[in-house]
Amino acid sequence: TEAGFRTCNDEKVVKKLLGDLRLDEAKPVATPSIGSYVDEEAAQEEKLESLQEGKKFRRGVGQALYIGHDRIDIQYPVRVLAQDMSKPTELSQRRLKRLARYLKRYPKMWMIFEPTKVPENLTATVDSCYGDDKPTRRSRSRRTPRSSSM
Repeated sequence: TEAGFRTCNDEKVVKKLLGDLRLDEAKPVATPSIGSYVDEEAAQEEKLESLQEGKKFRRGVGQALYIGHDRIDIQYPVRVLAQDMSKPTELSQRRLKRLARYLKRYPKMWMIFEPTKVPENLTATVDSCYGDDKPTRRSRSRRTPRSSSM
């Protein structure tokens, strides 16, 4: 646009991901992440059976990483998936399929960048938590920048 620019993710990669996972006819979902499962701990222990399934999972995560650069709405679920690339589990596979079904519902996302005035003040709130990720206890951080004119 004249006042800025806009960018969009590549829809072809979304279609390829759906095809690779055989989810062309699957029901779309409204959220990219799995909430929680009763059997989450059991599924976390179940490794994917074959080498071929592991390769398919890694390829799917690679496609999700490619799409995630242009889509802020899937960056967190993609990060969670990327943590399981070395030893994918059945839960990892469920998470990938859930993300693909979300992308089926919302295959394209536009991000519009418009120029703004430089703020006089910039405040950043930072938070980290070590307790939310129970299996690994990895730190999860969040930063929220805010601008205000005084």
